[in-house]
Amino acid sequence: MSTPSREHFGALISDAGLIVREVDRTFCENFECSCEQLIGSEVSELISARDRQALRSLDRALIASSSRRVDIIAVLEVGEVHRLSRLLMTPDGQRWRISVECIDADENLIFSLFSGYRRWSAALKGSSDGVVFVDQNLVITDYNAQFVEFMSFRSEHGVLLGEEAILGADFPALITAEVFSPLQEIQGTMWARDGYRGQLRLRDQWFDLEVIPQFLPSRGLVGFSASFRDVSDRHRIEIEREKRRNEQIEHREAIIEAQKESIRALSAPRIPISPTVTVVPLVGALDRERMDELIDELLQGAAEDQTDTMLLDLTGITEIDAGATTSLLKAIRALRLVGARAVLTGIKPRVAQILTRTDLSAGDVTIYASLQDAIRALLLTPR
Repeated sequence: MSTPSREHFGALISDAGLIVREVDRTFCENFECSCEQLIGSEVSELISARDRQALRSLDRALIASSSRRVDIIAVLEVGEVHRLSRLLMTPDGQRWRISVECIDADENLIFSLFSGYRRWSAALKGSSDGVVFVDQNLVITDYNAQFVEFMSFRSEHGVLLGEEAILGADFPALITAEVFSPLQEIQGTMWARDGYRGQLRLRDQWFDLEVIPQFLPSRGLVGFSASFRDVSDRHRIEIEREKRRNEQIEHREAIIEAQKESIRALSAPRIPISPTVTVVPLVGALDRERMDELIDELLQGAAEDQTDTMLLDLTGITEIDAGATTSLLKAIRALRLVGARAVLTGIKPRVAQILTRTDLSAGDVTIYASLQDAIRALLLTPR
């Protein structure tokens, strides 16, 4: 890339109040004007009114110090001529020496860098994310409007802070209010050299927070960028989705439990066959849990039906474990305590083998080979 020729550099001399007192020929040629047009003008008047960022930069630089060199890029407007220029302003006693370099040529390095900066700046300003830049001391160096809207920084008197109060402010000092407590809690980790990602809630909003450290090859860590993405809608949707999912699970569980109750009722229905005899056919697999549930049903049934004989038909039992046989024995003895006797029928060989391993004795229960035999005996033979 070629070096700009000297003809791109013009010069102005102003007094301490930035009133132009001298103008060189190159500046007049670059802006197609005469010296007389500029003498007596304020330097700020040469900056296009549309370039508000340059005007603010100039004001901030002069407020910060009137004895240091000022280096800004601005669109200068003289008559009908508008040119992007670099102003290098050097204090010299009671006046300013101002070097003006026109940098709007395509091959100019500063123009290329500035154009890239402006593109990124436009993207930043238009972003729906709130973005803030801080230096290594956590002093705010730049931000976008969305960041200000998200944070809504206020003074100790409750007044919203303006742009001038935020730029150059210490970030931790701005978040001392209780509303920023989630941010305060992560201050020790969010400014890490390897960055930070997390989610936090400020007021009624949820944000995805990403902090990226900024490094320069010659200087190392120079600061951080922090972006706040409003995910409140997504968070509410996730909460609502989770709520619906839980409701669906609860609904399914309720259905399953109702089905279990129906199955229990179907698997052990009480069928009165006489005023004093009730048949309870048992089907399926019988384990301790199911048998324990049946005890309550049998006792309740004995009381409701006012029966004195509960005929437990095991013909439909496909499997029974040792725990169930123990519970079966408890059921038989519990029925006896409420004035009813238990009768077992339809015992299969495998069930019989398991029953022999318990302390069930012939004195505990009456046993018949089949349901028909039991009914015939109970209905035809008086007790």
